[in-house]
Amino acid sequence: MSGIRKRRRAEKVMVEMGFKDAMNTIIGGRSSKGVGGEQRRRVSICIEILTLPKLLFLDEPMSGLDSAASYHVMNIIVTQARRHCGTVIISIHQPSCEVFELFDNLCLLCSGTTVYFGPTSLTAQVFAANGFPCPQMRNPCDHFLRTINKDFDTVVGQNKNYVHKQNTKEAIEILTNSYNSSNISLPFHLLISVVAAASSYDMTGLQTNPQHFAFFALIIYSSMIIVEGLMMIVAAVVPDFLMGIITGAGIQGWMLRASGFFRPPRDMPKPLWVYPAYYIAFQRYATQGLYKNEFIGLFKVG
Repeated sequence: MSGIRKRRRAEKVMVEMGFKDAMNTIIGGRSSKGVGGEQRRRVSICIEILTLPKLLFLDEPMSGLDSAASYHVMNIIVTQARRHCGTVIISIHQPSCEVFELFDNLCLLCSGTTVYFGPTSLTAQVFAANGFPCPQMRNPCDHFLRTINKDFDTVVGQNKNYVHKQNTKEAIEILTNSYNSSNISLPFHLLISVVAAASSYDMTGLQTNPQHFAFFALIIYSSMIIVEGLMMIVAAVVPDFLMGIITGAGIQGWMLRASGFFRPPRDMPKPLWVYPAYYIAFQRYATQGLYKNEFIGLFKVG
């Protein structure tokens, strides 16, 4: 990008973020005066969106902004992300109704526990189905946060035709159990498995029978579910994110080496590698299933 285009891009972003009359104003710092705190917040956002990133993380971008500025800033960020096929991940507290409607997906957390994660448009339905409908003329986001705020003891809920007060901890438990029992991730795992199988199956020259392909995709699917379950166990035991990844990768590497793919079990040391690693490694059963799927019933004449 030439210098002229860079300058035009910078000026366009500044105008969009409301700096048309303050382009030549010094930002300032600890030792010199400049723009106010609210404008500094917008400057930091300008710097982030200047290069049109495909993935943008923003931590409390609306802090210090009034409701009008919050909406305009968020609208610019969302419009740019949709125009350039980008993704924006934002942590935010108590947005206005207008800002809340700009979000495609919502993740509600309470003390590190996921209470809801899914489309923003379905959040109110989920809360209502579990006895916590959003009252009319109330900001939905305020209602959601009020329901899962553990700093207070009670939350007002509604069950069919009567209104009742309920312990906040119980309300969070109801919503969390509802989310955990939704099984919304399984179809996505199946879709990923089918796409991965379809993209590689034909290139490897495997049997073109539909039944063989379906079995091939199911093996990939089951392996993904096992790996996800293993990593959830590791995450529950190892609190550190990086150490959890290292631990999970180490366990899978240990099982892969003992699965019989690299060396048959008769050539491996019996302690630890054959007993128990060879018998608990899911890669062993996945590999054997793939071999049987391909070679059983396959005959070569001559």
